[in-house]
Amino acid sequence: MKKVIQDKISVSQLTNRRFKSLVLIAFLILVWVGLIKLISGYIVSSVDDNWDEILIEKTTSQGELCTSLFNKYQNEVSEYSDKISGDDQIQKNLYRSDLKKLYDTIFKMILPSSFELEIYNKRLELQLFKGKQLGPDYVLLQKALAGNKLSVIKDIGFYTYLLVYSPINYTENNNETVGVLLTAELIDIKYHITNKFFQDFGFSNDIKNAMKVNVELIAANSISGDIQIDSVKLVENNAVDLISVDGKVIGKVLFPNYDTSVHRRNISSLSTEIISVLIFAFSVILTFLVFKTLNLFSSKVVRIILFGIFLVLIRYLWLQFNLPSKTFDSELFSPSFYASAFGYGIVKSIGELFVTSVFFLVYVFYVAKQSFLGIKLLDSEKNETKSYLKIIYSLVLTFLFFVIMNIFGTIIKSIIFDSNIKFLDKAKIIPSLDLFSVQLVILIITFVFFVIYISIVLNVITQTVFLFKKKILKKFNVII
Repeated sequence: MKKVIQDKISVSQLTNRRFKSLVLIAFLILVWVGLIKLISGYIVSSVDDNWDEILIEKTTSQGELCTSLFNKYQNEVSEYSDKISGDDQIQKNLYRSDLKKLYDTIFKMILPSSFELEIYNKRLELQLFKGKQLGPDYVLLQKALAGNKLSVIKDIGFYTYLLVYSPINYTENNNETVGVLLTAELIDIKYHITNKFFQDFGFSNDIKNAMKVNVELIAANSISGDIQIDSVKLVENNAVDLISVDGKVIGKVLFPNYDTSVHRRNISSLSTEIISVLIFAFSVILTFLVFKTLNLFSSKVVRIILFGIFLVLIRYLWLQFNLPSKTFDSELFSPSFYASAFGYGIVKSIGELFVTSVFFLVYVFYVAKQSFLGIKLLDSEKNETKSYLKIIYSLVLTFLFFVIMNIFGTIIKSIIFDSNIKFLDKAKIIPSLDLFSVQLVILIITFVFFVIYISIVLNVITQTVFLFKKKILKKFNVII
């Protein structure tokens, strides 16, 4: 009677409004995924027909992006230059050649660490500098002293600076030009230095993050304005002029030509990212629905088997739609640190290994829940199983215990020997992201197998208690 009531309750759970709503949402998500597939496929197939229009639009937008990012840097330097040159204390102290007060005034100002500055008097003698010496051109200093504000891009060693020349006019003395302010900001670092010491820095890196392409910044000659560029680069790249505060071309940004293969890849990548998010939402909803559906089965073994099959299908569904490798752009999903051909890709990288271990952990928790609630893995709510079956079951579990122990050792061995991560690197107190991820995976897998061992031991003890009818063991069975 009790079982019939539970079955009716389970059926009613499948027919309530929330369950139906979730089924409808899951269905709509699948329809959405199908539409995205169809639309992205149509767009990719029609690229050649509209390529001229697409190319002009994309090249124009990329050029505008480069210009806006450069203007952002230039406006920032120009604003600081106006702020410093317009300070009445700096004008007065420079006019009076009071260098001590001039230093005090400058160093009280809060300037970004990437900023450098130099101040020259009306004889173009250096009075003060902060940061690296910039080595300005004398001709440009003369132009600034004549009242012209101008800007240039200059390579100094491994560094590229944006320099703004501003006249310093003493407002209390009829705007007499009493000196020149040279303000500079570090906007780029040469390629081979950037990767090793200055990651994610500079104007070209901002463009790279926005456009997903490598760019090159070329400075014009400060005096003549000539720009020397290899003709081959002009064929293979688009060039965008960088305009100074006085309206002259002071440099160019080169970025690769946009072609059909890149456009198709961008469309496919965008559709894959959207679909991966939708598949994740679908998986969450489907998991809830599966939990509700499993309650219809009275057999705990059937529940465990079906839930395991469901998790395997979901895992390969994620793998098919590149979830979460396409959702999170991380080097953890690259096979450079760890790779294994086991399972047709479920452990092909550290990231995929971590996701698989989390799936395994969820499944083991579900199995352990059934076991720790007093429900055996076999479908035997009443202990009326024959003795020889209990003996066979206990022997199988014992054999399985040692098999799983061997599997655990094989997995740990694979993680260590199939990766190129330094596990015993004592030079770093805080481990790198890849090392930390592998350590976390090992911890999860160890915990998973520990739960499995505990479940097997409890089941063997339970079978032994009912087999030999030991009163003491039966009395302390729960504690054991």
